[in-house]
Amino acid sequence: MIIMDAVGDIIAGDHPHFLGIGVGSAVKHGLYVFEHVEKVFAKADIVFGNLETILSDYGKTNSYESLILRGKPDFIEQLKRAHFSVLNVANNHIQQHGEQCFLDTVSILQQNRIKVIGIGSLQPQTIKEKKVN
Repeated sequence: MIIMDAVGDIIAGDHPHFLGIGVGSAVKHGLYVFEHVEKVFAKADIVFGNLETILSDYGKTNSYESLILRGKPDFIEQLKRAHFSVLNVANNHIQQHGEQCFLDTVSILQQNRIKVIGIGSLQPQTIKEKKVN
């Protein structure tokens, strides 16, 4: 038996209506957004989510447009700690800050052994390891 947990949108940055007080700002001040689900996710063989924001500082300025829905690259540590193994990036915000930020995000995920789907390829992603609990 394989156990899979799945979640919807993961937003690592501030929403336009909550700039300066949203998730991204709370994370900067030490909030661990997966605190209440980490133990549940730890029991799953696959943890899947939809990454709705980029993880990149490329081209970042202090302008409103540059700050909204932008996650910091170090958010990868939260994703790893929460045991994410597959993230979808085919959504309406992933290229909001341009191609380089998108590429940075994919690279960060891949470097940290998180499978990425939704990057223009129809190739299936395979998880070869099953957790032994």
